[in-house]
Amino acid sequence: MKILSAMLADAADALNGKLYIHGGGWDSLVVREFPAVHPMMAVALLLCADAGESPGTGELRVHLVDEDGNDTGAGAAALLGIGHGPLHRRGQKTLVPISIPFATIRFEKPGGYEFRVLWNGQPLSPSVVFSVVTPPMPSLGQPYPGPPQPESA
Repeated sequence: MKILSAMLADAADALNGKLYIHGGGWDSLVVREFPAVHPMMAVALLLCADAGESPGTGELRVHLVDEDGNDTGAGAAALLGIGHGPLHRRGQKTLVPISIPFATIRFEKPGGYEFRVLWNGQPLSPSVVFSVVTPPMPSLGQPYPGPPQPESA
């Protein structure tokens, strides 16, 4: 099994062999303070099974770790059946779109986070990496620079 595409999205759904992604492809989450709870996000995956893996079954696991490798407690696991579509040709690879929603994930501290993906206990690459940060604040005694100004021609 290989990952052809992996991303974070505000929401995603896998339906009828297709991925439907809303607000996908981000790598930073800005929060006001820590700890922070993010209401909803999804991991959208497009997997590719080679001819030897389909038809068949396997276990997919996804778990969230912080930059120190500590498990955050957010994760999912499923036993997946991989079949063939009606137009499948012998020896053809099989695409497997997957959407995994996560609600109310708690982030204890700022830094890097990673959704690790495992197929039958083996890590797949790439993982889904992102950061959780607070917005930059001006230093005390420094004026707020305001919004960026358009350049003059």
